[in-house]
Amino acid sequence: MINSSMKPMYDTKLFCDIWESSEDFIKDYKNQDQDHFVNQVPTTISDTNALMTYLLLFSRYGNNPIANYDIYQFKNKIFTIIWQYGPAWEKRLAMQSDIRNLTLQEIQTGTATSWSSEGEQSQTNEGSDSTINNHAFNPSTAPTSQTTNELNYIDQQNVAKGTDTRTISGSDSKTTGQTVTKSKMDAYAQLWELVATDVTNDYIAKFRKCFKQFVAPERRMIFVTEDDDYYLGDENDD
Repeated sequence: MINSSMKPMYDTKLFCDIWESSEDFIKDYKNQDQDHFVNQVPTTISDTNALMTYLLLFSRYGNNPIANYDIYQFKNKIFTIIWQYGPAWEKRLAMQSDIRNLTLQEIQTGTATSWSSEGEQSQTNEGSDSTINNHAFNPSTAPTSQTTNELNYIDQQNVAKGTDTRTISGSDSKTTGQTVTKSKMDAYAQLWELVATDVTNDYIAKFRKCFKQFVAPERRMIFVTEDDDYYLGDENDD
């Protein structure tokens, strides 16, 4: 049994007095109970995250007195904070979920770098024939389309020229690229930096100004003053 004399007393209502259940909170947020409260603040987060917002607020501020005597103003403060910071919190939750679900292969594969060139070319060669022989020692076989390793450069190039003249013209369009891979240690180190330990604490902290901040129960102070009861008399009295 709780001693009633030890029960905290405050001048304003508690958070749990404003919304006794999550259903009441969702109704007010979605403006479904206009007989008691009309919410003019647009909804910007999903119903699931709105429910999670209520549960987080209740777990942290459930028995805290609100910082407003006007309940209507208090509700508007809560919903405007959700409107302002809720969408970013919701997006960060989704991004963190995607980052945590990355596989090792996905985080080891780096950025694919591509080079492309398009344009007209015109070349004039003097000679009966023009032969260009290229040779690369490594790799000895042509790379497949599935490789992610860096291709080595050409080691040798031999050019033979003659006495006649030949003109070559046309268009050139070529795209090459390479994919940089990371070691397992580097991949996990990068993932470690990207995974946030908490994206919710900053969001819930935005609501702190909606509640009174003190450690002792607040009791209404009653001041009693006594006026001196005496008659000054009228200025016309003798």
